[in-house]
Amino acid sequence: MLDIPLTPHFTLRQFLCKQEGRYPKYAVIQASLLVLLEGLLKAVQEAGYPAESFGVISGYRTPWYNRKRGNVANSRRAYGDAMDIYLDLDGDGLMDELDSDGDRDRDDVDILFNISTRFMQQPINIAVIGGVGGYGCTSRHGGLIHVDTRGYSARC
Repeated sequence: MLDIPLTPHFTLRQFLCKQEGRYPKYAVIQASLLVLLEGLLKAVQEAGYPAESFGVISGYRTPWYNRKRGNVANSRRAYGDAMDIYLDLDGDGLMDELDSDGDRDRDDVDILFNISTRFMQQPINIAVIGGVGGYGCTSRHGGLIHVDTRGYSARC
């Protein structure tokens, strides 16, 4: 069931908690997040990046796993309306180099962040209003943006 499409471009696998353990696993997924991701993917494509989906660092997190990771108690991931994503056109598991300067860095994250911010600020997207945050490379990932549909605009 992991590869069951939830939308035209996203599967159940992308939303599962990375908590270790056997199956069955559970996921909380808000419809508003699915709408946001599909709309954001379209905005990315319209900006000239031929993405079929996003790479996912983190989708749903159980409250236990969220605490283990040291995140805030009310992380939007535990409510099923947040995801940490990146653009991975070459399939290497890292944020792509988007600004053609030869380096994968925070500037590339900022391009995806700016597309996301503009998309969420459009009045037609009031149903998916929420948080957007950009995070540069660390030892665990090559940069990402956080998006959520918390119901009000926020920088994360």
